[in-house]
Amino acid sequence: MISFFLASVLSINADAKDQTPANAKNQNLAHTKLKPSRVEKDLCLYRYSIYTSSPLCQAFNDQGLAYLYSYAWMESARSFETALKHDPDCVMAHIGLAKALDRWGKKSESTKVIKDAKRLEEKAAPNEKALLQAALVEYGLNENPPAAGEARQKAATTIIDQALSQYDDDQELWFTRAQIACNYSTFGGNASSTPFYKALLKINPLHPGANHELIHFYEGQQRPALGWPHAEGYLNSSPGIHHANHMQAHLATRLGKWDKTSDRSTKAVQLETAYHKEMNVKPSEDHQFQHHVQTLLSSLTHDGRFKEATALNDIRPDKSKPSVAWFKFLLASRDYKGADTEAKKFLKTEKNTASYLLAILHLAQN
Repeated sequence: MISFFLASVLSINADAKDQTPANAKNQNLAHTKLKPSRVEKDLCLYRYSIYTSSPLCQAFNDQGLAYLYSYAWMESARSFETALKHDPDCVMAHIGLAKALDRWGKKSESTKVIKDAKRLEEKAAPNEKALLQAALVEYGLNENPPAAGEARQKAATTIIDQALSQYDDDQELWFTRAQIACNYSTFGGNASSTPFYKALLKINPLHPGANHELIHFYEGQQRPALGWPHAEGYLNSSPGIHHANHMQAHLATRLGKWDKTSDRSTKAVQLETAYHKEMNVKPSEDHQFQHHVQTLLSSLTHDGRFKEATALNDIRPDKSKPSVAWFKFLLASRDYKGADTEAKKFLKTEKNTASYLLAILHLAQN
Protein backbone atom coordinates (compact mmCIF):
# COMPACT_ATOMS: atom_id res chain seq x y z
CA MET A 1 0.00 0.00 0.00
CA ILE A 2 1.27 3.45 -0.88
CA SER A 3 2.15 5.40 2.26
CA PHE A 4 0.15 8.44 3.30
CA PHE A 5 2.68 10.88 1.90
CA LEU A 6 2.04 9.41 -1.56
CA ALA A 7 -1.62 8.56 -1.15
CA SER A 8 -2.48 12.13 -0.20
CA VAL A 9 -2.03 13.23 -3.76
CA LEU A 10 -4.97 11.33 -5.14
CA SER A 11 -7.24 14.31 -4.61
CA ILE A 12 -5.10 16.66 -6.70
CA ASN A 13 -7.11 18.19 -9.56
CA ALA A 14 -10.16 16.13 -8.61
CA ASP A 15 -12.39 19.05 -9.56
CA ALA A 16 -10.97 19.36 -13.10
CA LYS A 17 -13.71 19.24 -15.72
CA ASP A 18 -13.79 17.52 -19.09
CA GLN A 19 -13.45 20.36 -21.57
CA THR A 20 -13.20 18.44 -24.82
CA PRO A 21 -15.68 18.87 -27.67
CA ALA A 22 -18.84 16.83 -27.13
CA ASN A 23 -18.34 14.78 -30.30
CA ALA A 24 -14.76 13.88 -29.34
CA LYS A 25 -15.11 12.78 -25.72
CA ASN A 26 -15.14 9.08 -26.51
CA GLN A 27 -12.82 9.18 -29.52
CA ASN A 28 -9.08 8.66 -29.46
CA LEU A 29 -7.03 11.40 -31.08
CA ALA A 30 -5.76 10.59 -34.57
CA HIS A 31 -2.01 11.08 -34.08
CA THR A 32 -1.42 10.21 -30.42
CA LYS A 33 -4.12 7.51 -30.25
CA LEU A 34 -4.96 8.86 -26.78
CA LYS A 35 -8.12 10.23 -25.23
CA PRO A 36 -8.32 14.05 -25.42
CA SER A 37 -6.60 16.08 -22.74
CA ARG A 38 -8.17 18.36 -20.15
CA VAL A 39 -7.11 21.77 -18.90
CA GLU A 40 -5.16 21.37 -15.67
CA LYS A 41 -5.19 24.06 -13.01
CA ASP A 42 -2.01 25.66 -11.67
CA LEU A 43 0.23 23.60 -13.91
CA CYS A 44 2.50 26.28 -15.32
CA LEU A 45 2.65 30.08 -15.42
CA TYR A 46 3.82 30.30 -19.02
CA ARG A 47 1.41 31.89 -21.49
CA TYR A 48 2.11 32.48 -25.16
CA SER A 49 -0.59 34.26 -27.14
CA ILE A 50 -1.42 32.51 -30.41
CA TYR A 51 -3.68 33.39 -33.32
CA THR A 52 -6.90 31.52 -32.59
CA SER A 53 -10.50 32.43 -31.91
CA SER A 54 -10.87 29.55 -29.46
CA PRO A 55 -10.01 30.17 -25.78
CA LEU A 56 -9.71 26.42 -25.26
CA CYS A 57 -7.30 26.08 -28.15
CA GLN A 58 -5.19 28.78 -26.47
CA ALA A 59 -5.41 26.99 -23.11
CA PHE A 60 -4.46 23.59 -24.51
CA ASN A 61 -1.62 25.10 -26.54
CA ASP A 62 -0.21 26.73 -23.40
CA GLN A 63 -0.51 23.40 -21.63
CA GLY A 64 1.21 21.64 -24.51
CA LEU A 65 4.13 24.04 -24.23
CA ALA A 66 4.30 23.53 -20.47
CA TYR A 67 4.59 19.77 -20.91
CA LEU A 68 6.95 20.12 -23.88
CA TYR A 69 9.38 22.20 -21.85
CA SER A 70 9.26 19.54 -19.12
CA TYR A 71 10.01 16.64 -21.49
CA ALA A 72 6.57 15.13 -20.86
CA TRP A 73 6.27 14.30 -24.54
CA MET A 74 3.12 12.18 -24.42
CA GLU A 75 1.07 14.72 -22.48
CA SER A 76 2.45 17.55 -24.57
CA ALA A 77 1.33 15.81 -27.76
CA ARG A 78 -2.06 15.03 -26.23
CA SER A 79 -2.57 18.68 -25.27
CA PHE A 80 -1.54 20.07 -28.66
CA GLU A 81 -3.74 17.60 -30.53
CA THR A 82 -6.65 18.49 -28.27
CA ALA A 83 -6.00 22.15 -29.10
CA LEU A 84 -6.41 21.27 -32.78
CA LYS A 85 -9.80 19.77 -31.99
CA HIS A 86 -10.89 23.26 -31.00
CA ASP A 87 -9.15 25.02 -33.91
CA PRO A 88 -7.95 22.78 -36.77
CA ASP A 89 -6.23 25.76 -38.41
CA CYS A 90 -4.07 26.77 -35.45
CA VAL A 91 -0.51 27.09 -36.73
CA MET A 92 1.19 26.94 -33.33
CA ALA A 93 -0.70 23.83 -32.24
CA HIS A 94 0.49 22.10 -35.42
CA ILE A 95 4.10 23.10 -34.74
CA GLY A 96 3.88 22.07 -31.10
CA LEU A 97 2.25 18.74 -31.90
CA ALA A 98 4.93 17.94 -34.46
CA LYS A 99 7.69 18.72 -31.95
CA ALA A 100 6.10 16.65 -29.20
CA LEU A 101 5.47 13.67 -31.47
CA ASP A 102 9.05 13.78 -32.71
CA ARG A 103 10.46 13.86 -29.17
CA TRP A 104 8.08 11.04 -28.24
CA GLY A 105 9.60 8.88 -30.97
CA LYS A 106 6.72 9.14 -33.44
CA LYS A 107 8.57 10.73 -36.36
CA SER A 108 6.17 9.57 -39.08
CA GLU A 109 3.18 11.12 -37.29
CA SER A 110 5.23 14.25 -36.64
CA THR A 111 5.96 14.58 -40.36
CA LYS A 112 2.27 14.17 -41.22
CA VAL A 113 1.41 17.06 -38.90
CA ILE A 114 4.00 19.40 -40.43
CA LYS A 115 2.88 18.47 -43.94
CA ASP A 116 -0.67 19.37 -42.98
CA ALA A 117 0.49 22.66 -41.46
CA LYS A 118 2.06 23.72 -44.75
CA ARG A 119 -1.41 24.67 -46.05
CA LEU A 120 -1.55 27.36 -43.35
CA GLU A 121 1.71 29.09 -44.30
CA GLU A 122 0.34 31.90 -46.44
CA LYS A 123 -2.36 33.01 -44.01
CA ALA A 124 -0.24 32.71 -40.86
CA ALA A 125 0.70 35.74 -38.78
CA PRO A 126 4.29 36.90 -39.46
CA ASN A 127 5.90 35.52 -36.29
CA GLU A 128 4.02 32.22 -36.53
CA LYS A 129 4.81 32.03 -40.23
CA ALA A 130 8.53 32.28 -39.42
CA LEU A 131 8.25 29.48 -36.86
CA LEU A 132 6.36 27.33 -39.35
CA GLN A 133 8.86 28.03 -42.13
CA ALA A 134 11.75 27.10 -39.83
CA ALA A 135 9.97 23.85 -38.97
CA LEU A 136 9.40 23.10 -42.66
CA VAL A 137 13.11 23.64 -43.30
CA GLU A 138 13.98 21.34 -40.39
CA TYR A 139 11.84 18.60 -41.95
CA GLY A 140 13.02 19.32 -45.50
CA LEU A 141 9.47 20.19 -46.58
CA ASN A 142 10.01 23.74 -47.81
CA GLU A 143 10.44 24.68 -51.46
CA ASN A 144 13.87 23.60 -52.72
CA PRO A 145 14.95 22.25 -49.33
CA PRO A 146 18.67 22.34 -48.53
CA ALA A 147 20.51 19.16 -47.69
CA ALA A 148 20.07 17.84 -44.18
CA GLY A 149 22.58 19.07 -41.63
CA GLU A 150 24.38 22.40 -41.50
CA ALA A 151 22.69 23.76 -44.61
CA ARG A 152 19.25 23.35 -43.07
CA GLN A 153 20.42 24.83 -39.78
CA LYS A 154 21.76 27.85 -41.61
CA ALA A 155 18.52 28.30 -43.56
CA ALA A 156 16.41 28.01 -40.41
CA THR A 157 18.72 30.43 -38.60
CA THR A 158 18.22 33.03 -41.33
CA ILE A 159 14.44 32.75 -41.05
CA ILE A 160 14.37 33.09 -37.27
CA ASP A 161 16.98 35.87 -37.14
CA GLN A 162 14.95 37.89 -39.63
CA ALA A 163 11.82 37.41 -37.52
CA LEU A 164 13.65 38.35 -34.32
CA SER A 165 14.79 41.60 -35.91
CA GLN A 166 11.11 42.58 -35.99
CA TYR A 167 9.65 40.64 -33.04
CA ASP A 168 12.45 40.78 -30.51
CA ASP A 169 10.16 40.03 -27.56
CA ASP A 170 8.70 36.83 -29.02
CA GLN A 171 9.60 34.06 -26.61
CA GLU A 172 9.02 31.16 -28.97
CA LEU A 173 11.27 32.74 -31.58
CA TRP A 174 14.07 33.02 -29.02
CA PHE A 175 13.61 29.45 -27.82
CA THR A 176 13.60 28.18 -31.40
CA ARG A 177 16.78 30.16 -32.11
CA ALA A 178 18.47 28.46 -29.16
CA GLN A 179 17.31 25.07 -30.37
CA ILE A 180 18.67 25.65 -33.86
CA ALA A 181 22.03 26.68 -32.37
CA CYS A 182 22.40 23.27 -30.69
CA ASN A 183 20.89 21.27 -33.56
CA TYR A 184 17.57 20.83 -31.73
CA SER A 185 19.08 18.92 -28.83
CA THR A 186 17.69 18.83 -25.31
CA PHE A 187 19.35 18.27 -21.93
CA GLY A 188 21.07 21.64 -22.04
CA GLY A 189 22.18 21.79 -25.62
CA ASN A 190 25.65 23.29 -25.76
CA ALA A 191 27.50 26.56 -25.27
CA SER A 192 26.21 27.82 -28.62
CA SER A 193 22.60 27.72 -27.42
CA THR A 194 23.22 29.14 -23.94
CA PRO A 195 23.37 32.85 -24.93
CA PHE A 196 19.96 32.55 -26.60
CA TYR A 197 18.40 30.89 -23.55
CA LYS A 198 19.85 33.68 -21.41
CA ALA A 199 18.49 36.32 -23.80
CA LEU A 200 15.06 34.72 -23.49
CA LEU A 201 15.28 34.92 -19.69
CA LYS A 202 15.84 38.67 -19.99
CA ILE A 203 12.36 38.84 -21.51
CA ASN A 204 10.78 36.30 -19.17
CA PRO A 205 12.86 35.19 -16.16
CA LEU A 206 10.37 32.37 -15.57
CA HIS A 207 10.41 30.83 -19.01
CA PRO A 208 10.19 27.10 -18.19
CA GLY A 209 12.08 25.86 -21.22
CA ALA A 210 15.06 28.18 -20.93
CA ASN A 211 15.44 27.54 -17.20
CA HIS A 212 15.13 23.77 -17.62
CA GLU A 213 17.74 23.64 -20.37
CA LEU A 214 20.18 25.76 -18.37
CA ILE A 215 19.87 23.44 -15.36
CA HIS A 216 21.04 20.58 -17.55
CA PHE A 217 23.73 22.71 -19.19
CA TYR A 218 25.35 23.75 -15.93
CA GLU A 219 24.99 20.25 -14.52
CA GLY A 220 26.90 18.97 -17.55
CA GLN A 221 29.52 21.67 -17.07
CA GLN A 222 29.86 20.62 -13.41
CA ARG A 223 28.90 24.12 -12.28
CA PRO A 224 25.82 23.41 -10.14
CA ALA A 225 25.95 26.74 -8.31
CA LEU A 226 25.52 28.58 -11.62
CA GLY A 227 22.55 26.40 -12.44
CA TRP A 228 20.78 26.76 -9.10
CA PRO A 229 18.95 30.04 -9.93
CA HIS A 230 17.53 28.27 -12.97
CA ALA A 231 16.38 25.34 -10.84
CA GLU A 232 14.46 27.83 -8.72
CA GLY A 233 13.16 29.62 -11.81
CA TYR A 234 11.98 26.39 -13.42
CA LEU A 235 10.11 25.29 -10.29
CA ASN A 236 8.52 28.71 -9.85
CA SER A 237 7.39 28.65 -13.47
CA SER A 238 5.87 25.16 -13.33
CA PRO A 239 4.79 24.32 -9.77
CA GLY A 240 2.21 21.77 -10.89
CA ILE A 241 4.52 19.74 -13.12
CA HIS A 242 6.27 16.77 -11.54
CA HIS A 243 9.49 17.15 -13.51
CA ALA A 244 9.97 20.75 -12.38
CA ASN A 245 9.84 19.61 -8.77
CA HIS A 246 12.23 16.75 -9.53
CA MET A 247 14.86 18.78 -11.40
CA GLN A 248 16.04 20.59 -8.28
CA ALA A 249 17.67 17.33 -7.20
CA HIS A 250 20.06 17.35 -10.14
CA LEU A 251 21.85 20.30 -8.56
CA ALA A 252 20.76 20.17 -4.92
CA THR A 253 22.54 16.86 -4.32
CA ARG A 254 25.75 18.43 -5.56
CA LEU A 255 25.30 21.55 -3.42
CA GLY A 256 24.37 19.83 -0.17
CA LYS A 257 20.76 21.05 -0.29
CA TRP A 258 19.38 17.67 0.74
CA ASP A 259 16.31 19.11 2.46
CA LYS A 260 15.11 20.59 -0.81
CA THR A 261 15.98 17.39 -2.65
CA SER A 262 13.85 15.18 -0.41
CA ASP A 263 10.86 17.49 -0.11
CA ARG A 264 10.65 18.48 -3.75
CA SER A 265 11.37 15.00 -5.05
CA THR A 266 8.55 13.76 -2.83
CA LYS A 267 6.23 16.36 -4.35
CA ALA A 268 7.29 15.25 -7.83
CA VAL A 269 6.34 11.64 -7.16
CA GLN A 270 3.10 12.72 -5.48
CA LEU A 271 2.08 14.72 -8.54
CA GLU A 272 3.11 11.92 -10.86
CA THR A 273 1.22 9.12 -9.12
CA ALA A 274 -1.89 11.31 -9.04
CA TYR A 275 -1.49 11.99 -12.76
CA HIS A 276 -1.24 8.27 -13.52
CA LYS A 277 -4.51 7.58 -11.74
CA GLU A 278 -6.46 10.54 -13.09
CA MET A 279 -5.36 10.19 -16.72
CA ASN A 280 -5.34 6.37 -16.68
CA VAL A 281 -1.64 6.24 -17.58
CA LYS A 282 0.43 3.19 -16.77
CA PRO A 283 3.71 3.95 -14.99
CA SER A 284 5.49 2.08 -17.79
CA GLU A 285 4.08 4.63 -20.27
CA ASP A 286 5.66 7.50 -18.32
CA HIS A 287 9.32 7.53 -19.32
CA GLN A 288 10.27 9.90 -16.47
CA PHE A 289 8.73 7.98 -13.59
CA GLN A 290 11.49 5.44 -12.93
CA HIS A 291 14.12 8.17 -12.78
CA HIS A 292 11.98 10.31 -10.46
CA VAL A 293 11.37 7.41 -8.06
CA GLN A 294 15.05 6.46 -7.96
CA THR A 295 16.06 10.07 -7.32
CA LEU A 296 13.64 10.27 -4.40
CA LEU A 297 14.91 6.92 -3.14
CA SER A 298 18.51 8.18 -3.14
CA SER A 299 17.52 11.28 -1.21
CA LEU A 300 15.50 9.40 1.40
CA THR A 301 18.38 6.94 1.78
CA HIS A 302 20.80 9.80 2.38
CA ASP A 303 18.46 11.27 5.01
CA GLY A 304 17.92 7.93 6.75
CA ARG A 305 14.18 8.08 6.06
CA PHE A 306 14.00 4.34 5.52
CA LYS A 307 10.29 3.90 6.26
CA GLU A 308 9.34 6.32 3.49
CA ALA A 309 11.93 4.78 1.18
CA THR A 310 10.51 1.32 1.79
CA ALA A 311 7.05 2.57 0.80
CA LEU A 312 8.40 3.43 -2.64
CA ASN A 313 8.69 -0.27 -3.38
CA ASP A 314 4.90 -0.32 -3.81
CA ILE A 315 5.13 2.02 -6.80
CA ARG A 316 8.57 1.05 -8.06
CA PRO A 317 8.27 0.56 -11.85
CA ASP A 318 11.54 -1.38 -12.25
CA LYS A 319 11.14 -4.23 -9.76
CA SER A 320 12.35 -6.82 -12.25
CA LYS A 321 15.37 -4.75 -13.31
CA PRO A 322 18.65 -4.34 -11.43
CA SER A 323 19.12 -0.99 -9.70
CA VAL A 324 22.17 0.43 -7.97
CA ALA A 325 19.97 2.97 -6.17
CA TRP A 326 17.86 0.21 -4.64
CA PHE A 327 20.98 -1.76 -3.72
CA LYS A 328 22.37 1.28 -1.89
CA PHE A 329 19.11 1.75 0.00
CA LEU A 330 18.93 -1.90 1.03
CA LEU A 331 22.56 -1.82 2.11
CA ALA A 332 22.11 1.40 4.11
CA SER A 333 19.01 0.04 5.84
CA ARG A 334 20.93 -3.19 6.62
CA ASP A 335 18.59 -5.39 4.64
CA TYR A 336 21.50 -7.56 3.57
CA LYS A 337 19.34 -10.31 2.12
CA GLY A 338 17.52 -7.81 -0.07
CA ALA A 339 20.80 -6.18 -1.09
CA ASP A 340 22.17 -9.58 -2.08
CA THR A 341 19.11 -10.26 -4.24
CA GLU A 342 19.37 -6.82 -5.87
CA ALA A 343 23.09 -7.20 -6.61
CA LYS A 344 22.60 -10.62 -8.19
CA LYS A 345 20.08 -9.17 -10.66
CA PHE A 346 23.10 -7.71 -12.45
CA LEU A 347 24.64 -11.16 -13.08
CA LYS A 348 22.79 -11.67 -16.36
CA THR A 349 23.76 -8.37 -17.96
CA GLU A 350 26.58 -6.69 -15.98
CA LYS A 351 28.73 -9.26 -14.21
CA ASN A 352 31.40 -6.72 -13.24
CA THR A 353 28.78 -4.54 -11.55
CA ALA A 354 27.35 -7.57 -9.75
CA SER A 355 30.79 -8.58 -8.50
CA TYR A 356 31.52 -5.06 -7.29
CA LEU A 357 28.22 -4.74 -5.42
CA LEU A 358 28.56 -8.17 -3.85
CA ALA A 359 32.05 -7.26 -2.66
CA ILE A 360 30.70 -4.08 -1.05
CA LEU A 361 27.97 -6.13 0.60
CA HIS A 362 30.54 -8.61 1.93
CA LEU A 363 32.61 -5.79 3.44
CA ALA A 364 29.51 -4.28 5.06
CA GLN A 365 28.68 -7.57 6.73
CA ASN A 366 32.17 -8.24 8.06
